[in-house]
Amino acid sequence: MRAREEPNSASARACACTEDVYIGPCKYSVLKIERSETRSADPPRFVYSEYYSPILKLSLAKEYRYPNGQSQLIKFDRIYTKLPRQ
Repeated sequence: MRAREEPNSASARACACTEDVYIGPCKYSVLKIERSETRSADPPRFVYSEYYSPILKLSLAKEYRYPNGQSQLIKFDRIYTKLPRQ
């Protein structure tokens, strides 16, 4: 199932850098991807940063920045391994 796209909208991704993200006691090297979008002829506006782990093939966190200068980081607290069936 594909996400529905708004008419006349465009999104852009830019890989800003690599960073380390800690989930519990574990450290993961992640790609920080900055996402932006536009729905008109205006220049794209920043939406959020995504912290993607290529090893886990999982987005570990998202960071939202607000016009008042504050930012909010939403990330996993823990990651558990799935035990094999016996």
